[in-house]
Amino acid sequence: MQIVRFIVFIAGMLLVADTLFSEIKTFVLPRSAPDPLTRFVFIYIRHLFNILLHRAKTYEDRDHIMAYYAPVSLLALVPVWLILVLAGYTAIFWAASAGTWDGAAWYHAVLLSGSALFTLSF
Repeated sequence: MQIVRFIVFIAGMLLVADTLFSEIKTFVLPRSAPDPLTRFVFIYIRHLFNILLHRAKTYEDRDHIMAYYAPVSLLALVPVWLILVLAGYTAIFWAASAGTWDGAAWYHAVLLSGSALFTLSF
C-alpha cells in the first residue's frame, strides 16, 4: 500500500506545480503562453455569458454584457487555483501521514492543507 501513497504524493505535487505554472503563465509572463486550465475556465465562463446574451436585444446590450466577460473570467481563476492547490496539498499531506485509509485521515489532510494554504494554524 506504500506504492499508492507514493503515487498520490506525486500526483499532489504535480497538481500543485501545474497550478502554480498556470498562475505564472496567466499573470506573470509578458507574452501570451497557452495554458489549458486558463482556457478551460474562460470557455466555461463564456458558456455562462452566452446564456445571458440570449436576452440581449441590441448590440449595446450585448456590448454591456460582454464588457464583464474578461474581468469575471480572471476573477473566476482565483478560486479555481485555490481549490486545485488545496486538493494537491490534501493529497500530499494524506500520502505523507502514517494514518489509516479511512475518511478521518482525509479529513485531517484537508484541515492541514487548508491551514498551509491560508496560513492559519491549529
